[in-house]
Amino acid sequence: MLGGTELMVHETRADLGGGTKVTLVVKDLHKEMSDLRNHGIHFEELDLPNLKTRNGVIEGAHDKAAWFKDLEGNWIALSQPNK
Repeated sequence: MLGGTELMVHETRADLGGGTKVTLVVKDLHKEMSDLRNHGIHFEELDLPNLKTRNGVIEGAHDKAAWFKDLEGNWIALSQPNK
């Protein structure tokens, strides 16, 4: 997509707070994380069998991503596609 904003919403059967509710695609993940941290957002550290973050970030084959929770405990993801 050229310019503009992209919002990906995931259908889930997870209870409130139980799964990623929204993924925001960003151009510069580390910049966005820094800006959000400066506003008090805490990024989650995950240590699951197929998902382990370092400094809040997981790097995959197609993108890198980070997660935080909103005030109601819902998971929000930031994702930066690999070039």
